Amino acid sequence: MEKAPLEKKAVLSAEEIRMIQTSWATAKKAVGYKGIAVLLFQKIFDKAPETLKMFRFGADPDFDVSKDLATSPAFLKHGFAVVATVGAAVAGLDALPSLVPTLTSLGYK
Repeated sequence: MEKAPLEKKAVLSAEEIRMIQTSWATAKKAVGYKGIAVLLFQKIFDKAPETLKMFRFGADPDFDVSKDLATSPAFLKHGFAVVATVGAAVAGLDALPSLVPTLTSLGYK
């Protein structure tokens, strides 16, 4: 697959970065990575239920998002990895140019 060229976009202001990082820290403190993962994926699966089948844990016909999401070891492993990546991205907003290649490569996986 050929990589699309990156378009130059407006850079976040220092105030926007501070607000994003503060919001992220507040969410982490309030519900932790597990809570963020569950809330994030619950929203995704509510809005687009067909995406559940993209994941091994979601292919199980007995898997119930409303009951099993917070306790599924397979989901929690994936959810923690996604949230950790988002956390790293949020922490790296001050050095966006060095963050772009990493996040771009993740988008191609």
